Amino acid sequence: MIIISYLLNSMDIKAYKNLNGSNINEMHDYYASKVNKSVDANNDNLFIWMQEHITIYFIADSHSGFAFATHTANQSKDQSKFVEVPHEVSETLAYETSLYSRKKINLLIQNSVLEFDHNESIIESSLTDNFISGKSFIEEWVQTEYIRADKTLKIPAKDLVTLDTAIIHQSKMRFKELLSTVNDEQFKAEFEEFLFGYNNKRFFLAASAMGSIIEHLIFIILTNYNAQNLLGTRRPTANKYLQALEKQKYFKFTDRDSRFIDSIFQTRNSISHYNSGGVLKAQCDLMLNGLEAIYRRFYLPSKAYQANH
Repeated sequence: MIIISYLLNSMDIKAYKNLNGSNINEMHDYYASKVNKSVDANNDNLFIWMQEHITIYFIADSHSGFAFATHTANQSKDQSKFVEVPHEVSETLAYETSLYSRKKINLLIQNSVLEFDHNESIIESSLTDNFISGKSFIEEWVQTEYIRADKTLKIPAKDLVTLDTAIIHQSKMRFKELLSTVNDEQFKAEFEEFLFGYNNKRFFLAASAMGSIIEHLIFIILTNYNAQNLLGTRRPTANKYLQALEKQKYFKFTDRDSRFIDSIFQTRNSISHYNSGGVLKAQCDLMLNGLEAIYRRFYLPSKAYQANH
């Protein structure tokens, strides 16, 4: 149970001026608690703060003020920034008659009150027009993300034609170990293609890419054992990959392992443009979890074998 502190309940935006790491962690914990009540763990990547580090801006003006969050590529930690708008800006008619925070942000940028770092982007779902409290800011943010994602995942995949990177997130940081350990540029390029498809709602592209990625990782595993000749052809099918794993003599490969990897290939073969976004996302998540299992169970031992032979 998350206990809401006085800070998160405070309606005075100036109370958020000097937040420390503990304060930001509390906000993140409350965000996570709202997410966990909304979706199961497999879908928490619908919510950006569950995957990426963010910056929360608190904008104090002559009115109630407002808050929003941003994200920068490769951001290493969560942080907050407090901006006090000068009276000569917040009391202009242009600012006072701006009903939406997005327009106010543009005015603040034009008046050199607000400046973003290179590649820093506003998380649209976090935009609030009036500040009530830190608690309400987070609740509204999570609700907006949920509504957008729920609507998107019901759309047939063939109709998902517009890019919206604020909907689905798979952070590359989650795969930092895998990408640094598997020293193969083609593998990394294929994984980038998967992330592009996944994060831009191109689930059919992502699922197709993941099938190739899993086959490629199995090829690398067999190569590490000098057993790639078991594939027997330049363009092996999924069945050939499975047979090669069953024939090799370097590690124990059980019937359960065989059924597990076969289920991943069957998932890849069942993808369709006519499935809903939610179904294809679930298929991508299943295959992604399968890739991580193959990496830990079979790739890491194969790498150790190669280093000693």
